[in-house]
Amino acid sequence: MAELNKTITMVLPTMVFKVEQELLAGARDYLCSHGYELLTVVGGYLPGPNDANNIRNWIYEFLPDHTTDGVIFYGGGIGYSAGNDATEQLVGLFKHLPIINIGSALDSVPSVLADNREGICNVVKHLISKQGYSKLGFLRGPVANEEANARFNAFCDTLEKHNVPFNPEWILQGDFVRSTGRSIAKGLVESGKPLPEVMVCANDLSAHGFIEGLTDCGLAVPTDMAVTGFDNFEYAEAMEPALTTVSYPAYAMGQAAAKGLLAKISGKQLDDTKDIPSKAIIRESCGAKIKHHKVKESIYLKQRRAQILVRDMHAQRLTFDQQLYQHTNLKLLFDQAAQNLDSAGIHQLYLCLFDDDDSSDAKLQHQVVDGEVIPLAEHQKSIVTDQLLPEHIGQRWRTPSRNDTIWLVHPLAFEHMVFGYLVAEVNVLVCEFGEALGIQLSQAINRQKMLFESIERQHELECSLEALKNAHLKLDKAEKVASLGRLVAGIGHELNTPLGAGITMASMLVEETQSLTNQLLQAQLSKKRLNQSLTRAHDAAESILRSLERASSLVDIFKSNSFEKEDSRWQSLTIWEVIQSSYFRIKDDLELELELDVQCDKALILECDVDALSSALIHLLYNSAHHAYPGHKHGKVNISVSHKGNNLVIKYQDFGLGMDKAALPRVFEPFYTTQRSTGHTGLGLYLVYNLVSLRLHGVITVSSRKQGGTQFTIEVPTRK
Repeated sequence: MAELNKTITMVLPTMVFKVEQELLAGARDYLCSHGYELLTVVGGYLPGPNDANNIRNWIYEFLPDHTTDGVIFYGGGIGYSAGNDATEQLVGLFKHLPIINIGSALDSVPSVLADNREGICNVVKHLISKQGYSKLGFLRGPVANEEANARFNAFCDTLEKHNVPFNPEWILQGDFVRSTGRSIAKGLVESGKPLPEVMVCANDLSAHGFIEGLTDCGLAVPTDMAVTGFDNFEYAEAMEPALTTVSYPAYAMGQAAAKGLLAKISGKQLDDTKDIPSKAIIRESCGAKIKHHKVKESIYLKQRRAQILVRDMHAQRLTFDQQLYQHTNLKLLFDQAAQNLDSAGIHQLYLCLFDDDDSSDAKLQHQVVDGEVIPLAEHQKSIVTDQLLPEHIGQRWRTPSRNDTIWLVHPLAFEHMVFGYLVAEVNVLVCEFGEALGIQLSQAINRQKMLFESIERQHELECSLEALKNAHLKLDKAEKVASLGRLVAGIGHELNTPLGAGITMASMLVEETQSLTNQLLQAQLSKKRLNQSLTRAHDAAESILRSLERASSLVDIFKSNSFEKEDSRWQSLTIWEVIQSSYFRIKDDLELELELDVQCDKALILECDVDALSSALIHLLYNSAHHAYPGHKHGKVNISVSHKGNNLVIKYQDFGLGMDKAALPRVFEPFYTTQRSTGHTGLGLYLVYNLVSLRLHGVITVSSRKQGGTQFTIEVPTRK
């Protein structure tokens, strides 16, 4: 067995709730008693089908490289919304380590589970047998959550066992979230349909929210409807009325997981699952009459309720803070974070913003009420100058909807910029959050404003670039006209000499023949004169012939620089033949021994303008000989060939001097050379560029670094 580090890693989604705290405490106590350190990693929940990605999840993929003896996963929490498949995929990253899972049954690793069934069965049995209820509903948890489904199945089985009717209209879909429970309760009451006598909730958070929703609608618990939960979170006993629930044996599960993991590390075989018993806890929310000690009625209990409430609201505030810094768009922020705001103690929020060009009148831009974003009609945005809010909600904020809230007005400003103000209904226990929210939203508005300004500047830059592009096109056109002028002037200069000489000789020949004709007509032509005239005529004719030959030669040279030859033909040859023949054509002309390494399929057929490609390769070989290895006796060139779709890709690499950054952009310019003093004209790579682009209809690119060699990449189409 490898030497142990005596360190165990525990992976949790969060540490703000009691269940995670209890799991951690149980695992830590057991591990410490056996000489192990516990490293706790908090990486957030895996996203469900309708959830946004959690920015903290990246830590899970980072963890497998961490040195540890084993891993305890709280998979039931991490994947509570995503389901077991997503949890299995995550656990699979750690398959090289001993692992034990908590809260969900996975196929790949042993799991420690709570007995969800027995506790629910006992609660429902009490509701039916002791309290006499026959109209029971159930608020479910996330669809993919294994524990939530086990609790619902136990509920259904217990109804059937006691012959109590099952009413599908009272089976409601929740998600373990307090604000969702509250909304569902309000929706159920406002629907006008018959209500159940009791609502059994899949967890305490949902039950807490459900009771709040009933209270918002003027209903009392348990008088108008009884409510139960599951977990026995610490606030369950502190609620009014105290919540009937099932204890979730988190501490014992943490201990069992730690014990099982150490056993697995030592080589013992574990059962697939280990169930930890849960226990029904009957309190007043189900209608039971419970005798309390006097201390339960004391100020201590109220203080405890407040402490728990503050803790939960601060936990939701942390979530909202994360969402705030994920979004620069306020609408997207409130769409995602409205429920978290409500759970954090901001029950109503109105953002009134000034126009950029007018800071005298504000307009209502966003409103969030009881965890929901309320859309605004255009006429609702206007605000009378002497009021803080539009008329349609003016009375609402003047009369708080709860006796535990205050209304807060906070300016929205950043540095020297003023954006507007917010009006919020805030729980008195976390009233400082209202002020902090004003500061945070000011920063968010400033970020949004900066983003918009950045987009505008980007647009202006794009317009400027377009104008610059047009200017370059005009300049390029002017340069082409100027180049044409220089070309015409050059051609004229080169042709002028032979043509001028020819014209002179032709004129002289005309004069000589005219003189000869006149002397002949006058019978004055002597033999000597005739021989002199014939000699001059012969010399003039030879001079004219040489001039015409010179002019014809110049025309051929100009034609050879045309890259749109009418006689260019596409041929089918192997690329190996083209490269080798190009090399051997000039091998003896090179001033050094140039080693050629060709990497390609010798059977690869090339179908293109072979003459143009061969000429391009020859110029590249000359370029390497003259510029990559100047003064050297030996050099090396690699040429590799591959297919890319219907294109042929040729990579030409030398290992010589290379080029600096200043020279690289100019290599294909005509007449650009770094060795003009040695007689080079700078037309070689210019000819290569034109051969590739005009004759082969391809592209050529170059990369190089000083003392690191140069690579040319040619990509040309081939016929199929």
